[in-house]
Amino acid sequence: LTLPAATARQWTWRLPTMMAFAVGLAATSITGGLLLAYQLSASASVSVPPGPLAILVAATLHAVSSLVTRHAR
Repeated sequence: LTLPAATARQWTWRLPTMMAFAVGLAATSITGGLLLAYQLSASASVSVPPGPLAILVAATLHAVSSLVTRHAR
């Protein structure tokens, strides 16, 4: 995934910090996708693969980060 790395790049210029932040964002995106897939399966009886949902979570985090950092500058 390049979205977590691109999101981390918006917040720091230091490579070690960026790598740690990207790993955290990737773990958050994957966990969010898994939980969202489980929730959709349990509540709405919809079978959705968790992979695309993890990408949607990562894209949402990137979009929110872009909006926040744009207003902060």
